Amino acid sequence: MCISTDGGWWAGNHLKPLINNPEIPLALPPEAFCKKSILKNQKIIPLTYSDGASNLISSNVPFVFINSERNGTVSGTALSFAETYSDFPVFFCGLDMANYKGKSHCKPNMNEILTLVTLNRLKNNETLLVKSSINEESLAIYREWFINHNCKNTTYRVICDAKNTLGNIKDILPAEFEKLIKNDLPKNNEAQKSVFLKERFADKENEFKLPAQKIFEDILQKLNDEEFYRHIFPLEYVSYINSGKSEENRVRLTKKIEELSKKIRKLADEN
Repeated sequence: MCISTDGGWWAGNHLKPLINNPEIPLALPPEAFCKKSILKNQKIIPLTYSDGASNLISSNVPFVFINSERNGTVSGTALSFAETYSDFPVFFCGLDMANYKGKSHCKPNMNEILTLVTLNRLKNNETLLVKSSINEESLAIYREWFINHNCKNTTYRVICDAKNTLGNIKDILPAEFEKLIKNDLPKNNEAQKSVFLKERFADKENEFKLPAQKIFEDILQKLNDEEFYRHIFPLEYVSYINSGKSEENRVRLTKKIEELSKKIRKLADEN
C-alpha cells in the first residue's frame, strides 16, 4: 500500500510511479494532492483525520472513511496507521531523520530526478544539496515526535550507520531484517492480505464506487458554510474576523471562495 498526506503540488510527483502499478492501493485523506489520472485508475483507501474540512467532507458520502492520525510527516501518519490496522511488527527502511552531505531525501526521489534535467554549471546539484544539508530545524521536530512516540506494536528501523536513535523504535541491520522476514514473522499470504483489506476497508465492493457529481455538489453547498471556509482559508478568515469583519477583508475572503468554486465546478463538468 502507498500512503500520501501532503497537499502540496510537488508531493504529487512521488505518486507518478503508481501510473504503471495500478494494483497498488493508495491511501489518501481529502486534503492530499493527487493527479486525476491516478485517482481514476488506482484503488483508493479514503482516510480522514476526523477534524476540520476533512471531517466536513467525509461526513456526507456513501462510503466509509478510515480514521487516521494527522502528523507533521507522512511517516508518522503511516506508523499510526500500521499500528492501528495491523497486529504485525512495523519496519521502517531508512528513516534516518538526519542530514547527510550529498543527500536530501530518500531514493528514488521523483522531484530530484525531474530536477536533474534543469541543472547546469551555475545551478548544479551540489548547490541544491548544500541547502538541504543545512536545514536541520524541521527534521529535529519530526525526530522528537518519533523519539517520544509510544509504539503500540514492535517497531524496527532497518538502517546502517545510524546517526541517531528514535526512542522505542529498535535499530536493526538489513541482515537481521531479512532473518526476521524469513523465519520469525507469521506467513501472510495473498489470500490473507485480501481478506484483511476487505474486512478492514471495504465490506461491500460498491462502497468504493465514488459518485463524484454528488460529492462536488455537496462541497459547493458547504462553501456557503462559515465553518467550512474557516478551515479551507484560515488566513483570510482570521484576518476577516480580526478586522471586525471589514468590507475589504470580506471581499478578499469572498474572492477566494469564488475562485475555489470555479475550480470545483470545472472538475465537476470534466467528470
